[in-house]
Amino acid sequence: MGGLRIGGKKDKAYLAVDLKVIDTETAEIVDAFTIEATSKSKGIKVGYSSGWFGAGLGKYEKTPVGKAIRACIVYMSEYLSCTLVEGKDAPCYDKWQKYAKKRRAKTKSAIDLE
Repeated sequence: MGGLRIGGKKDKAYLAVDLKVIDTETAEIVDAFTIEATSKSKGIKVGYSSGWFGAGLGKYEKTPVGKAIRACIVYMSEYLSCTLVEGKDAPCYDKWQKYAKKRRAKTKSAIDLE
């Protein structure tokens, strides 16, 4: 429309990290847990051009992959703080077990076994 351009963009990223805590003296797996994160991002771009002149403005928020990685790191540190520092008898442990149960159910619903 008269050299005016408007556009947008949406992205989504998914990341899963399988975390294992290993006793270095016995090589025993002390703990194992999966952390998942999904992140979305959006942007908008506006531009104008006429025969000899053009200009544009755009904004794109932080990348979804970067956000998902950061979220997994935060969740891993919270999980390890709960299980290794506070212990598996701490109230926070129940929160992580509910998270794991919900994550497993979601994963199972995403596949179709015959």
